[in-house]
Amino acid sequence: MLISEDNDGSDIIKYLLDSMKRKYIELIGSKYKADIKSGLYSEEILNKIKYIMETDNALILRDLDMIYPSLYDLFNQNFTSMGDKKFARIAFEYAKISSEVNKDFHVIIIVNKFQIKNLKLDPPFLNRFEKHIINFELLLEKRDVEIAKKIFDYFSLISSFNNNTKLNIELEKMLINCKLHNIEGLIFKVKNDNINNEYFQGEHPDYEINLIKEVFKKIVPTFCQDIIASIISSNLNRKYNKFNEIVLNIYKNYHFNNFQSFFEKIKEKRNIIYTFSKITENLFNEDVNIENKFGIFNKKSSLIELIDSYKSENDLLFLLQTFINARDKNLLILSFSSNDLNKLCSINYIIENFKKDNPAINDKIIIFIVHMKRYIKGMSSKKVIKADLISFINDKYYQIFIDNLQGNENSDVFAIIQKKEEVLAKEYLESLNFIDNKIFTVLNYIDFKILNETKEINSKNYISEITKKIIEINSIKNLLNNNLKLFKIARKIY
Repeated sequence: MLISEDNDGSDIIKYLLDSMKRKYIELIGSKYKADIKSGLYSEEILNKIKYIMETDNALILRDLDMIYPSLYDLFNQNFTSMGDKKFARIAFEYAKISSEVNKDFHVIIIVNKFQIKNLKLDPPFLNRFEKHIINFELLLEKRDVEIAKKIFDYFSLISSFNNNTKLNIELEKMLINCKLHNIEGLIFKVKNDNINNEYFQGEHPDYEINLIKEVFKKIVPTFCQDIIASIISSNLNRKYNKFNEIVLNIYKNYHFNNFQSFFEKIKEKRNIIYTFSKITENLFNEDVNIENKFGIFNKKSSLIELIDSYKSENDLLFLLQTFINARDKNLLILSFSSNDLNKLCSINYIIENFKKDNPAINDKIIIFIVHMKRYIKGMSSKKVIKADLISFINDKYYQIFIDNLQGNENSDVFAIIQKKEEVLAKEYLESLNFIDNKIFTVLNYIDFKILNETKEINSKNYISEITKKIIEINSIKNLLNNNLKLFKIARKIY
């Protein structure tokens, strides 16, 4: 049993097995309640394990708590011998079936330390195993560990507005894969990807800064504009000037103001976009084509699905089969709400397994769009779902943050951040065109519940419909403009 943070255990063991040229199979449990409670789902997993036991593969198990009791004999190495062969019993729902255990078969269980800390696992189950804590720090040189700590400390400062106690937004929750162990893992990957590159050898005079630049190239595109505003405005210690310079240069080169500008220059067929836009926001305008290096795309050629609407892994497999069978579909977009963040890795696992028997899916583009929330300090909220994000060690996905999927292509975030409040108010809030140009974006930041949906007004079109009405009715526009002016006056008074 390997105990680690997030997906580190899985990433590390797969790296080590690959370097040993050791064959392995990974099984990750479903995050869907229907599967977890289903006897049929458990039987399918146990059948897979039964056949894998007969091979010389290493088996990696993760998040399969529901079937572990059925493997009691295997985990306890309670084997029955017949000649030179060993057998272990698997407890299926209605019978115990013996299965051969290959002499070179090994099983590795990955456990998140969060599960142990919060007593999510049965103590007797834990006691059956030889347990090891595994992390990337163990694989790094002391100097690299210190570099990781420097980067982490910098991220801690920019996500707290330089320890500003008046900051009301929890910026640290907007950082993607920026925990210390994530940074250590990324440093490990960068070094191994550049093992023969002289610029990443310890004796090179610019070794540290070269390493930091490569780490930032992966992380900075996932910064939201709130983080960039913090870097520009929080007056960090001068020793972080070089870090700020690197971050802002990378952000300028990799930032996109909206989905269309990103999609036109898309480089990979697998992408993850984080955004503050509403999950119901349209990505494609009617009858508008977007062309990129992979082809021509539009609303009709795209399959856009909400992860929340799928209740089991079989539902997702049916969706993937439908997608590859549809000749007129070349883009699949899976939209994740903040309540679906624990499903990212398991759905990626489903896709990776699906493509083994259906390689045609490699010819089509898949994008995960993750709809993030801003969290206000001190505000009571529902229990936050523990995210299971896809780490930067996974090269199959390009990851980026696009704050507003329908953002203005000509807006310059750096220029806006550096303007004084009075200038911004005059240019935006007091502009006669503000309501026409921005009301759709503003409405996307407000949570509405449609109690009785109809064809005319529903969860997918209500923001567009409300926007149309506001723009058409001058009395509403004037009321909004007057209230914006009153708000500005009130702020000056108080």
